[in-house]
Amino acid sequence: MQKCISRIILIGAILTCMSVLTACAGRGLPSISAEMLANKKSVLFITSPSVGSSIKSTIQSVLPNWREAHQITYDWIQDVQEINDDVKNQVKDKAYDYIYVIGNDLLASTVKAASELPKSKWSLLQNQSNVDMSSIQDQANLSVMSVDTSILKPQIESWVQAKITARTSIEWVTTASKPIPSAWAPSEEADHIVLLDNNPEWFKQLKFQLSNHHSEWIVLYSPADASVVQKLKTIGIPVMNVNASTADLNWDEIMKNSVQSIVDNSWKSGLKSYNANELKELKLN
Repeated sequence: MQKCISRIILIGAILTCMSVLTACAGRGLPSISAEMLANKKSVLFITSPSVGSSIKSTIQSVLPNWREAHQITYDWIQDVQEINDDVKNQVKDKAYDYIYVIGNDLLASTVKAASELPKSKWSLLQNQSNVDMSSIQDQANLSVMSVDTSILKPQIESWVQAKITARTSIEWVTTASKPIPSAWAPSEEADHIVLLDNNPEWFKQLKFQLSNHHSEWIVLYSPADASVVQKLKTIGIPVMNVNASTADLNWDEIMKNSVQSIVDNSWKSGLKSYNANELKELKLN
């Protein structure tokens, strides 16, 4: 009788333990629905050496939140000089759904890589305001976020008008494809303009005009290589480069909008400008 009672107690204890373990296991290992698995996304971030520490800090802080809140897996490759074969092979091997590239200096190689790897959605996020966008063509899997520098036009016009009102002598440097507005340099002042693209001796010509007119400012009106800008600065007269500006971007807002487009499946290709919340300030250098 004693053995029978002990056996009953033992069996009861075992059954109780099994029930407890089953309950604990259910609480400790939440089930993942088939829908959640199907909607799980993977993201690759690529940043160039020009990306500053503040942007990197933002990325580092938000990516774990993307994973926890939205089940988005991620990788991050830093200080990439270009989207080379090594990067492309990683994209092929892991088949990322979305690839975010940050850095103006990666524009050309990103455009090329996106055309070669169309299964991923590529987003190039401009981190500076000055970049030549002429290499960008419409691609179904490429989105480019840029700074709209046209909002600087009133600021530039105000600066020029103030110099004209003060009768300040200006030498204009531009190209034939971007003529100086007649209100700024009327035809009778054509000898104050130097064209970069039709005169191999443009620098010599500019110094002659500066000496002849006793000009106080050089205004670079057309986009130009950094070497041209540096050459102008060696003259020792102030240079206003109307194409040079500094953008202060709100990366918390940019990243929030980026993940929202993933969650909502609202990602779209094309060339777009940062909105008023994403662009804090844009000013001439």
